[in-house]
Amino acid sequence: SVAVYKYTQGNARLHGGEMSVDFHPHPLDWIHWQNNLSVVYSKLLQQPDSMRYLPLTPPATYSSSIRFEPDLKSNSLSNSSLSFGCDYVFNQNRIFSAYQTESSTAAHVLLDASLMTNVCHKQKTLFTLKIIGSNLGNAVYQNHLSRLKLLDCEKTSSDNRTQLITEALLVRQRESS
Repeated sequence: SVAVYKYTQGNARLHGGEMSVDFHPHPLDWIHWQNNLSVVYSKLLQQPDSMRYLPLTPPATYSSSIRFEPDLKSNSLSNSSLSFGCDYVFNQNRIFSAYQTESSTAAHVLLDASLMTNVCHKQKTLFTLKIIGSNLGNAVYQNHLSRLKLLDCEKTSSDNRTQLITEALLVRQRESS
């Protein structure tokens, strides 16, 4: 048998916002503290519970980073910076669950750090050195908007992350053959 879907259109409400606050304390102008909050809410009107929310609505996210840009007074280094960041992604339970279209996503915290500098010789930049570390807390998480979530693998260890990627590649190979 062939599955047939009937498309219907309805009214929806979509609202949200983004707020950003940057601190540059004086006289410490070489310190930058950036904070962002983004929120999106969506709702399909006059729909049953499993179809109440628009699919692929991102969860609310709070990001904070602090960046240090010291003046090194060096002939061999310029535009140096050191930064630390934290992203808190709230849980997303407002999902379109009909037909197993979406699954909820747990809240998670991601920590990162970076170091950057230009390496110079005779006042010319030879190259830019960047060292970046992401997910330094080794959090096990899935991005709510990732379609890989639909593979429904357990997400409890780094072995499962490898399994998730392997299964996604196998699905892609089967689709292309």
